[in-house]
Amino acid sequence: GQGGILISMQENLIEKTIKAHIAEQNAVFVFPTGISADRWADRATLTCGVSAVAMERFIAWDDFKTASIKSHVVGKKSVPSVMRTVFASNLIAENADAPFLKNLIVPQYAKNAASFADWISSLLPSLASWEKKFEASGTQADDEDSDLLLLHERYSAFLDAHNLFDPAWETPPFVPDGNDYYIFYPEVLMDFAEYKQLLTGQTQIHLVRLDNCTAAGGGDSFAKPTVDFFSNARSELRHVALHIRKLHEEEHIAWEDIAISVPDLATYAPYLT
Repeated sequence: GQGGILISMQENLIEKTIKAHIAEQNAVFVFPTGISADRWADRATLTCGVSAVAMERFIAWDDFKTASIKSHVVGKKSVPSVMRTVFASNLIAENADAPFLKNLIVPQYAKNAASFADWISSLLPSLASWEKKFEASGTQADDEDSDLLLLHERYSAFLDAHNLFDPAWETPPFVPDGNDYYIFYPEVLMDFAEYKQLLTGQTQIHLVRLDNCTAAGGGDSFAKPTVDFFSNARSELRHVALHIRKLHEEEHIAWEDIAISVPDLATYAPYLT
């Protein structure tokens, strides 16, 4: 899709932030992926005036969520991902017998829609936030909206019937632990919107955004990273592959020193490989 893969050669903002706070033992740097966290931990020993760093201070976004954002509903268990798939498969089977979905699964294909299970399952975590936004908008429901509202209603009933809750539907508390967290480039995190309101205003949370014009702790101004937009995924993937080859062959960068951030890895991985 458009802008699905971001390759940024802009390092000044991250490096300045790390340099400004590396001496603070309670400063923890949060990156979109574990690979980028490990890479910047290595780089910090070369450019930030330290001979070694504690790896627990360079962490991935998912690790930050696990450690600092706790979701708990009394008397219920968190829904396993396999149970989402079970729900989706049962829903598709019911719809095959007497179609009630109009848009998510077109009625004429209802009897041959078993392959939609993974996709329907992937929609479930975001239904609660979508439903709130839709209700607040006051717009008239079209066929797609009606299907999503029905999906929300049925999934809610499924969770209640099995004494489960979906963590993505809850508003878990942020648990301060004495650390200051510097979260780099939240714009590229797929689920950051779900946590934005929870983290905004927390004095221990510092969002280092792509559009920050000055580095944290410094007065230098930096240009925004370059982001290319593409009309389709095929042209985007070709551009990425050619760019990586150019970095290796023309700029003599080792393959193992090149990393890319892929927001939708499940979709892109086979094509990238």
